[in-house]
Amino acid sequence: MGDLPAFLAALTFFGLVFILPVIHLMLRHQRAMAEILHRTATSGSEERILALEHEVRELRAAQYRQIIEQDSPPVTLSSRS
Repeated sequence: MGDLPAFLAALTFFGLVFILPVIHLMLRHQRAMAEILHRTATSGSEERILALEHEVRELRAAQYRQIIEQDSPPVTLSSRS
């Protein structure tokens, strides 16, 4: 029982001297990696969004043309008169 305060003191010293700096380095590295990922994700995202919007417009136009073609009655020689 007499060794408990000495053990806690040694554990606290070890934690403060070795563990906290390691945790600080890991968190700083994680923050730097997140910033890099965020920068690269936003730089190409705008171009990709514009390309996708253009493709959606083209697909909608093609779909509307197809619907109109299906809804209009076929033109025959007898219906032209």
